[in-house]
Amino acid sequence: MSSSSVGAAEWSRSARFALNFTHWNPSAEEWSECCSRVELEEITRIQRFVYKKDAKAALAGRLILRHFLTDVLQVKNSSLVFGRGEKGKPFLQSPPQSEHVWDFNLSHSGDFVVLGAEQDALIGIDIMKTDFPRGKNLADYFKLMSSQFSSREWNLIRAPANDTDKLRNFYRLWCLKESYVKALGVGIGYNVSRLDFDLPDKTLVSPESCRHISLSIDSTIQPHWSFTEFVVDEHHVGAVAVQAQAQLTQRERTPEMVFLTMDEIVAKLEPLAESDPELGARFCSKLERPS
Repeated sequence: MSSSSVGAAEWSRSARFALNFTHWNPSAEEWSECCSRVELEEITRIQRFVYKKDAKAALAGRLILRHFLTDVLQVKNSSLVFGRGEKGKPFLQSPPQSEHVWDFNLSHSGDFVVLGAEQDALIGIDIMKTDFPRGKNLADYFKLMSSQFSSREWNLIRAPANDTDKLRNFYRLWCLKESYVKALGVGIGYNVSRLDFDLPDKTLVSPESCRHISLSIDSTIQPHWSFTEFVVDEHHVGAVAVQAQAQLTQRERTPEMVFLTMDEIVAKLEPLAESDPELGARFCSKLERPS
């Protein structure tokens, strides 16, 4: 895993980025400066968050996306215009991508924001912090979620001897399901109980295990999708779904995760508008998270 920025020449067909946004504690001025690098529509949406933590995750995601696209397309920040699909999945409207088209997806949970991008293929990414559910013991939580997983998946979830590893396998499978749904861009209405994943009976995510993950939908195998798992630290797991391309090698389907800092991201993005001090003041008036 890399902690340095990667130049456009090194991106072939895939990219993965991660940022620990809890390490980012912007002043009012810094927040306003970061907001000036994102479109007004997104700033309006981000302002609605009650807590700093959620606002930071949302803004960090948009900044990472712009950081990547300006780099890989070799364009200015001001040239990027985004739209949203019918179910809300963002896509790049401008500049037009005529020869090859980058699809991308963002996710955040716990301490991290992650971005996955793929050329000429659909992609979905999901990350989860492996926290124990609040207010419920694990048996009750699993009972509540029982309809969301197949019997084969429940066998994998319950295979480990201890609750920590049971929960980790639960989140692994949940991320795989969410990554597929997010790649399709169909939103929260999709019935994930239709998805049945078959993966190695291992708690430890490894590159070797990725090659053996398969998906069936309504008992029909899906050969045109590939799935990989990733970890950013011991408390987070994640998954990526990619519409499989026969010509892609395993290396291209599982690029190295690049860890960014906010300073790296913002330095490459020119402002789209003048900095608005009021945005920073509103941000600083919020609580970091629920008490």
